[in-house]
Amino acid sequence: MEAPQTALDAALGQVKRIAESEQRALAERLNQGVRRLRQAADMAEWTATLLDITGRFCSKSTLVPAAEAKAAALASVIESGELVVAVRTRDEVSDRFAGPGRVYLFPIAKAFVLVAEEPVEPSALELLTSVAALARPQDKTLLAIAAAPAPAARPGWESLPKAEQELHLRAQRFARVKVAEMLMAYPDAVAAGREGGRLYDTLQLPIDGARRQYESDFMSASATMVDYLHLELVRTLAQDDDLRLGEEYPGPLA
Repeated sequence: MEAPQTALDAALGQVKRIAESEQRALAERLNQGVRRLRQAADMAEWTATLLDITGRFCSKSTLVPAAEAKAAALASVIESGELVVAVRTRDEVSDRFAGPGRVYLFPIAKAFVLVAEEPVEPSALELLTSVAALARPQDKTLLAIAAAPAPAARPGWESLPKAEQELHLRAQRFARVKVAEMLMAYPDAVAAGREGGRLYDTLQLPIDGARRQYESDFMSASATMVDYLHLELVRTLAQDDDLRLGEEYPGPLA
C-alpha cells in the first residue's frame, strides 16, 4: 500500500501546486486591472480600461449607462445596486442582449450596468466593478465643499488657481483609492465593522495611516482643502451612515 499512497500524495501535491499557481496568476491579473483603473485619467480611458479588463473574465462585457437601462433586469440593478443574473429575454435585458442563456449584470455606482455574457467569473468581475465605481474619474467640481464647515469662507471652484484645483482633485483621488484598498484588503473587517457599527475599531491601522498621509500631503498644503478622505470613508466604507464608523472614530481632519 505504501507505493500507491506515495503516488497519491505526489498527485495531490501536484494538484495543490497547480492550484496555487493559478491562484497567483488570477491575483496578478486582478491587481493589474485594479492598477489600470486607478490610473485612468478621464472617462474615455476609464471606460476603455474597464471593458478591456472585464472582457478577460467573461466572453463579452458591455457598459450600459443608467439612462439607457430601461429593461426590467437592467433597471433593477440600477435601483438595488446589487448583482443580478438575468435570462436573456427582451423584457429583462432588451433587444440588445436578447438570446439564449443568461447574463450577469453588475452595478457601478448606480451610474452604469456592466453586462457580462457567459461564461463568467463573477467574483473577479464583482471586485473589478466595485473598484471601478471608486476609481471613476469625477467631473472637475469641488466635491462636497459646500458641506464643509463655514462654506462661505472658502472660495468657489472657479476662483481657485489651477494648481489649487489640481491639488483638490489629487486629494479626491487619494481618498477614493485608499478606501478602495481597504475594501479589497480587509473584506472581513469591513463586513464586521459595518454590522457592528465599529468600522474604525476594525480598521484603525489603515484608517489612521491614511489620515496621517492625507493630513501631511493635502490638509497642510492648502487653506481651502476639504477632508475628502473623511467624506469617502462615510460615503463608501460606511455606506452613507457615519454611525457605522463608531464612537472612537476621531471625525474629519480640521
